[in-house]
Amino acid sequence: FHRQGFNFTKLFDDLARGVFTSFHLNTVGLWPCILTYEVDQKTVVMPVGLAKAQPAQFQNVFTHFQNKMVDGRPFLDSFSGDFWDCMSVNLFGNTTNRSRVEAVFRGNDDVSESFFDAAKRCGFFYQAAPFQHSFSNDTVDLGLSISYSTPGITALPLLFGRPPGIETIADPSAVQLPDGRIALFFSGDHREAFQSTRWVTKYPITAHSQALEFELEQDYDLSERLLWRHLRRESDGSWTAFGNLNGFKKWTSVDGLQWQESSDVISFSPLPAEVRLSLNLSPNRLQFDAFISMERVGENEWIGVIPHYREGLDAESPDPNGNGYDDPPYVLIYSSTDGLTWTYESHIIGPAEGFVEKLDTNLYAFSLYGTVLFSSDLKDWGYGLEPHFTTRGIALDDGYSLTFGTRSSDGIPTYAHQVAFTSSEIPDFYLAPATYANLPTLNQINGTNVAVEPGFNDVLPEKHVITSIYPNPIGSNGLIEIRLEQPDHVQVDLFDMLGRKVRNLHDQYEVSGRVEISISTSELLSGPYLVVAKSKYGKSSTRIVIIH
Repeated sequence: FHRQGFNFTKLFDDLARGVFTSFHLNTVGLWPCILTYEVDQKTVVMPVGLAKAQPAQFQNVFTHFQNKMVDGRPFLDSFSGDFWDCMSVNLFGNTTNRSRVEAVFRGNDDVSESFFDAAKRCGFFYQAAPFQHSFSNDTVDLGLSISYSTPGITALPLLFGRPPGIETIADPSAVQLPDGRIALFFSGDHREAFQSTRWVTKYPITAHSQALEFELEQDYDLSERLLWRHLRRESDGSWTAFGNLNGFKKWTSVDGLQWQESSDVISFSPLPAEVRLSLNLSPNRLQFDAFISMERVGENEWIGVIPHYREGLDAESPDPNGNGYDDPPYVLIYSSTDGLTWTYESHIIGPAEGFVEKLDTNLYAFSLYGTVLFSSDLKDWGYGLEPHFTTRGIALDDGYSLTFGTRSSDGIPTYAHQVAFTSSEIPDFYLAPATYANLPTLNQINGTNVAVEPGFNDVLPEKHVITSIYPNPIGSNGLIEIRLEQPDHVQVDLFDMLGRKVRNLHDQYEVSGRVEISISTSELLSGPYLVVAKSKYGKSSTRIVIIH
């Protein structure tokens, strides 16, 4: 048998100890083939090859993305032309060699160190976080808390240009008031440039299930444009804000409404401009020379994120790539012990925004949208986690945190998050720096010891188990039944026989008892698949066959 990751140890153990009722080698073309056997009334499915296997060194993070889907498209097709041009120029000095670049992603050519370096310079690893396990995340989309149809919002979304005050419908600073109500501070309300307003919920908010009804309260007198989400109440009840029009400035307030500029001086070592120069980043005419995120993560520990990008609408020439930013963007990570004196720690290529939080002692996470990167020291960042999670925001009594985002064309999207993890159980390769020597294998990415999920050998039946799939074989629709002995977050995925995830079927918190999950086979090819159910207690899997 020739197949990277084929589990010989398990097969030999089963042969020596188990009671077999069947043993089949089913071909699906010449390669791959499917080895299926029944042992002790359990089904085990493994891929094997009867032809030359792909070399082991090709089975890594690059080949993982060949068939990964984003918005219904293969992952590679979702990248902009800028990425392929960047890769081709860095590797071959021109923009005409995309096919040679793609050959590595398709597993036809091996990954060289120069290819890895080019991918890192072009921002691939931030956008392509592969890992999918070790964290439990329940995310609830609460919709648009404030939109262009909200009474009091007078502006209309514009496709091009930014009129004075556009910030009202994007990037609010969210603060929980002493009485439990939530206040959103906007710098600009579309009536005149940088006129600031405060919107407050009608009632105290203690749980994410409550309706978020905001009403315009009153203006406040902070004339400078706020940094994104950088207005907060301090432990002594006072207020602090930071602005970004003329460098880094600080303001203070007693009530959050009447503000005065602080005499505190904010300094950097080295200056962001010096860091950009050392990284060969050319300065931009309207560079955002300020924090886009500033988090207090401990008693005497602050972390700030400074972006390096130019918004296309502010550029001297039309935006060349149509996404509003220079590609690839960067962020610079700074730390401080007092929120005033800042020291450069590292940079991350690929994200235009984001924030850093401290999850545990010597465990930091950089998070934005669909990616989370980890670091133990703020200096070296790993390959990252695919499902987005965040504890940043307003903590509620029900264990969830509220996060207010930005979607300028629609309004203020609001999410509730609940995250569970055990830092001691995080695999070491999550924290290993994203270097050529540390390329994660498919086994590490999938969280298994073989290339596909291994039968029933890791089931914890006293906690949860797939009890039935009906019908099987499945035509157009089927029903999966799972039994839970206690409440848990359950994720159910469908894999093909090469271990590639083809569809997520279920991903949410469930109470104990029977859970029924429907499965539609539309857009799936006929053949064998694996249904895998995961929770923090383990995982169970079983085979299905789809017949059209």
